[in-house]
Amino acid sequence: MRSSTILVLAAIVIALSGCANLSADEIAKKMQEKYESIEDFRSVVSITFYHNNTTTTLEYEYLYKKPNKVKMVSLNEDATFVSNGKKMWSYDRKSNRVFVFEVGEYTPKAPDYGTIVEEMLENYNVELVGSEKVSGRDCYVIRLTPKNDSMGGEMEMWVDMEYWFPLKIVQEMPAGKMITEYRNVRFNIGIDDSEFEFEIPEGAEVVTEKDLGIEKPESIEEAQKMVNFTLLVPEYTANLELRSITVVNGKAVTMMYGDGGGF
Repeated sequence: MRSSTILVLAAIVIALSGCANLSADEIAKKMQEKYESIEDFRSVVSITFYHNNTTTTLEYEYLYKKPNKVKMVSLNEDATFVSNGKKMWSYDRKSNRVFVFEVGEYTPKAPDYGTIVEEMLENYNVELVGSEKVSGRDCYVIRLTPKNDSMGGEMEMWVDMEYWFPLKIVQEMPAGKMITEYRNVRFNIGIDDSEFEFEIPEGAEVVTEKDLGIEKPESIEEAQKMVNFTLLVPEYTANLELRSITVVNGKAVTMMYGDGGGF
């Protein structure tokens, strides 16, 4: 689960303690203050899918450290995902294969909280329905009801009273239901950066972006030389700067634009 998804979910705590009466700017300020108090956390995350008569549960040890370091290890140790913010490793134990990708300098950072709050207010009806403990921590229970069908189904969240972090999420979907729960959560424990490095096992097959036909040229001119068609470069970019270029098998080109904060 990416760190940006967690932050979006955390943004939905706008109904807590009468917060629905605050302006978006005031809500965003409170959220920012709470988010800034989290430097890292460690937990076990359980994701359960209910579809027809089938139940599937995935469990991971999950570590996160600002601004963009993530580690997920499946509890059966079949799969490991690690990112130090510049490089990502995805290891499959059964095949003894590890995929290695360069994330680059412009990894997406934290989203715009004010924008998130405004979107939530616009798209969901938010209701505070009670309080319960999750993983031994006091939580508010909130219900989010979509204002239109395009936003998906109803959600309930158990939001940590201290850190405004969603420790449990129950989401109704057309295909079934998904429950995400964080257990044994410990915030601000000083996780060492070494946790977000991955040592490739001896004998493992290493697959890189180049092996998959993915190249990242430094300029549009360099990218143009890699393809046999003329690249279309946008004339208007809303003052955003070109952050990265990706060429796939010489057939597709992606140009990512963003401001100083990321994509």
